[in-house]
Amino acid sequence: NERKLIEILLRTDCILTSQGIRKLGPMKKLLFIVFLAPLMLLAQADFRGMSWGDSFERLQELNPTVSFIEELHDEWLVYSYKDNVAGVDAYVLFSFSENKLVSSGYIFDYSVFSDTKEKLRAFNRINERLEEKYDLKNDDDWLVSTWKGDDDALDHAIDMGDVVLMRISKNERTSLAHSLGKIQGSLTHLLFYYSSLEVEKEQEYDDF
Repeated sequence: NERKLIEILLRTDCILTSQGIRKLGPMKKLLFIVFLAPLMLLAQADFRGMSWGDSFERLQELNPTVSFIEELHDEWLVYSYKDNVAGVDAYVLFSFSENKLVSSGYIFDYSVFSDTKEKLRAFNRINERLEEKYDLKNDDDWLVSTWKGDDDALDHAIDMGDVVLMRISKNERTSLAHSLGKIQGSLTHLLFYYSSLEVEKEQEYDDF
């Protein structure tokens, strides 16, 4: 169910990168579980009518009929509910620090009957939509390069956990990451937006 899924993601302490296993700091751990922003973004907003720094009360005003699931994670409160995005069911998450929105996104929830090729098509379809608004960069993480460069075998490489597909973009206000790959053994499709200011703060903390 929704609560169990979020609890599993909140327990993720490390990620596997090309440099090896990297421990996630508090903010990076949060960003890792929060990941898709709306495909139709309002000009004055950062995520579904919300702007970075907005309060939970503002979220309630914009969604008066939604029953949110509340999860406490360290100093952050994560509110979520289920919706349909681009034809795919997704968990929508809003993360607050000191009652200020810092990150939001979606976890796509495919039918148990969907295969990797179907998820890859959805990943590419969403990339095309994102490219209409953002300067996306390819940041794929190949853990095993056996199938690298072979587009016909890309779905197999994803299934084997050999690669995590990643598209990223960043401007002064908002950063995004769109990914498809194995996380703790499960094929996971994510897209998240987050405050670039909060990311810079976390990087300064890590450097210190």
